Amino acid sequence: AVAGNGLVTLNWNTLSETDVDHFELSRNGSVVANVAAMNSATGANYSYTDNGLTNGTTYNYSLVSVDVNGARQALATLSATPSGSAVITEYALHQNYPNPFNPTTNIAFDMVEAGKVSISVFNVMGQKVAEIVNGNMEAGRHVVNFDATGLSSGLYLYKMEANGFTAQAKMVLMK
Repeated sequence: AVAGNGLVTLNWNTLSETDVDHFELSRNGSVVANVAAMNSATGANYSYTDNGLTNGTTYNYSLVSVDVNGARQALATLSATPSGSAVITEYALHQNYPNPFNPTTNIAFDMVEAGKVSISVFNVMGQKVAEIVNGNMEAGRHVVNFDATGLSSGLYLYKMEANGFTAQAKMVLMK
């Protein structure tokens, strides 16, 4: 998500979307958009701009895919706060919150300019256990939600790579 002056632009991509009818985008629990799927076997890129928002207010978004039979699958949740004055001047990966967490946490990161970004989670043995973000993002502050359901309690590292910038941080899952 990219927060701007009174707006939030949400971008997402798919690897494949066979039998997907549409994507449902909700803000603070209410549906704000149904975006038709392109039904591409190789995936597609999507963008939706939510206008008329109040600067300084945090909005919570969720994205769900709905298949041709009506089955729903949660894809992502995130928060964004529109602001008319915030300017990102350096890349940054912020400490997750809450930390320790169970089973979900938020990870904020800053992009100085648009580009490819990846955020992955690793166990203490260095094995990748999750990929939270992998795609192109606009400049700005982004917050993504990480759901660690299915992972064991313990220490995990999360790593961001974007436009030559690399950073990592630790987080603790306590069940």
